[in-house]
Amino acid sequence: MTAPGGSSGAYFFVSYAQVPIEGGPARSDPLVDRFFTDLVAEVGRYAGDPSRRIGLYDKTFAPGHDWGTEVSRALGEAEVLVALYSPRYATGSWTRREHSSFVQRIKAAHADPAKHIQAVRWMPLPPGMPEMTEGGADLGEDIPHYAELGLGALCDIASTDVGPDTRAADTVAEYREAYDRIMGRLARRIVAVAEQSPIGPSSASSPAEPRPATPEAADFVITVFAGTADEVPPGSDPAAYGSTMADWSPFALTRPIPIAQQARQVTERLDFDATVTAGTVPQPLWSGKPSILLIDAWQVADRRRAVALQGLLKRMPSWVLPLAITDEDDGPGAARAAQARADAVAMLSDAGADPAIAAADGLDQFMNLMPTLVIRARRSFFRAMPSNYRRRRRLGENDNGLGATEGDDR
Repeated sequence: MTAPGGSSGAYFFVSYAQVPIEGGPARSDPLVDRFFTDLVAEVGRYAGDPSRRIGLYDKTFAPGHDWGTEVSRALGEAEVLVALYSPRYATGSWTRREHSSFVQRIKAAHADPAKHIQAVRWMPLPPGMPEMTEGGADLGEDIPHYAELGLGALCDIASTDVGPDTRAADTVAEYREAYDRIMGRLARRIVAVAEQSPIGPSSASSPAEPRPATPEAADFVITVFAGTADEVPPGSDPAAYGSTMADWSPFALTRPIPIAQQARQVTERLDFDATVTAGTVPQPLWSGKPSILLIDAWQVADRRRAVALQGLLKRMPSWVLPLAITDEDDGPGAARAAQARADAVAMLSDAGADPAIAAADGLDQFMNLMPTLVIRARRSFFRAMPSNYRRRRRLGENDNGLGATEGDDR
């Protein structure tokens, strides 16, 4: 059976919890990258089906496509789900939906989840958190370092260059041997399942939520300030605008879906439930939730809209972070787009925004800036958090909200 798009499937897909790293590029986790590269090489040593792709994970997705669709396609092509099990993986809403989608596909094929899901202990689990129950639980039962540190730490240590320090080199070699043994076992299991008990490519549901969270349930707000099809700014691409501001799709040529939807999928991967608003006046939700304001930079070229934006910025709480957006593929209008972007950044800087993260020209810049914006907005909000705000308890906190550190719940 051939998957949509002509592929005959893949040996494995790596599912993992994205950890917010301020200042780092989107979807960037060096340890996961290294693990994926090593696993592709190891599976490639044993694989006997050249028609299959070896491995998939988020960085193998085609740029400019809907994130939920790409994840759904990968979940539907892979024979084995390699789940990097960690506290954040076990509790994250995105990873749970990703995992559930694959489980449903396995059940529909009447296959054995214990074979087709290999859960890797990526890091130690805190007391009280349930252990892995699917395939992979016995992956390193005879390797103490694996149970003690997890494969993420072994991956990190195994790549350490200690130079001429003989004692340190011996220690690293010991951990590297443990890492290599785990990787070899995992690779052989993946190949055995894919080649001896294949289910073939089939459909899998998208882990992306079909609709934004309700304002009451949301813990993050995405607001859009843009034009509509009835008010297309001179020089901009009419295809980018819809019936409402929330329909604005600045990258219409390469990714014709609303920018708010793209932003919401980033927040979902970071385990925040976002709602979407639009308008030219301060949003009531801003008073009680961290937020970002996505701005169509072309609006600044219109005097009336520029005045409206200035008024909005003046009344915006410090935890609402603005981002002016243009499309790097503006073609003949590129020079005017650059000027609009420069004017927008100047306006945002005057309003107190950090110019280093106040503008995105193109999809790649937008995707790279989004995690930083989300993290900074959330941090700014909790620094000035209203005393009556009840936020979600994060992993490791007690009833007083103590014990957890931002970013440590990997």
